[in-house]
Order: sequence, then structure tokens, then C-alpha cells
Amino acid sequence: MANAGTVAVAVIGLVGGLVLVRWGYTIARWREIIDAIGRKRAGRVEPADWHVGLVKSVGVVLVVYSSVIVIGFLLQ
Repeated sequence: MANAGTVAVAVIGLVGGLVLVRWGYTIARWREIIDAIGRKRAGRVEPADWHVGLVKSVGVVLVVYSSVIVIGFLLQ
């Protein structure tokens, strides 16, 4: 059984997962920009396709997991 604190974290996870799914490319690009700090300038930094896919996949898993917790709490 989920308590109110668990559901609050699940709602935050749901929102975070939706952000990852919707703006996966932008988030992956920012991570690459941060990673490139201190390196020689070599042009525009672009994330690899697998990195964008991984960010979006983590978002989908987070949305599904959080939805199960929230729906389970609502059906109690």
C-alpha cells in the first residue's frame, strides 16, 4: 500500500518522466554540452542517437512506474 509521501514522489516522477520523453533531445544535448566543458572547441556539440533514445526510454519507464503507483493509490 502506498502512502501519501510515496504518491507525491510518484507524481513528481510522472512529471519528470513526461519532461524526459517530450524534451529528450534537448536534455541529451545539454548533458553533452556540460560534458564537453574543458575540451578543445570542435564545433557544435550534438548527442548521439542512442543517447537521445536512452533519455526518452528512461522517461517512458519512469512514466509507467509512476502511473502504476498513482493509479494503485487511487484505486484503494
